[in-house]
Amino acid sequence: MPQSVQEGAVVEDPPAEAYGRVTNPERFAPLIPAAEDLIADLERRFEVSVTRGPAPRSKSRTVELVELVEITPIRVDQAPLAITFTSFPGLYLDAGAWAHIALPACGCDACDEAAEDVLRELAEYSEALTAGQLSERITGRFRLILEHSWDGEGWVRSGRTRLSAARAAELRARPLQPPTDGRWRPWSLRS
Repeated sequence: MPQSVQEGAVVEDPPAEAYGRVTNPERFAPLIPAAEDLIADLERRFEVSVTRGPAPRSKSRTVELVELVEITPIRVDQAPLAITFTSFPGLYLDAGAWAHIALPACGCDACDEAAEDVLRELAEYSEALTAGQLSERITGRFRLILEHSWDGEGWVRSGRTRLSAARAAELRARPLQPPTDGRWRPWSLRS
């Protein structure tokens, strides 16, 4: 259990060998049944279609992509969610047109992510997505910037990434695009 740090205390960095080392990936195993429960809950509460299939081939030499579940709302201005289960154990969330989230974000001993925090993030991202609290857009004419913003209940995350003209063109050429104003709408509830 992490110890609290007193004000003014010196906090040392983790040893260099802790970066990239994962001694307890099993602590993230609860993510898998939590994601399955989430998928069932979203299908029960919202007007969506759920498609399961094999995951695309992994680019990683150490983590396999096991299964892909695509959750597609009925309206095109509602952000879709794809959940990829990994062998780590972990998840990749692809939300909206361009948001990609790894849960856990790292998992190495140095980062020391807690499974409870990662489970909370899964719930936060899914609730924000279904409530229409994700926006994403490409701005600028000469300095192209990919902006994204999550405005959840009691939390906010946002970011900006500079894009090359080629990368911006690639993103804009994808079949799935955010609404014109960049703001995804709330998912439709089942009647």
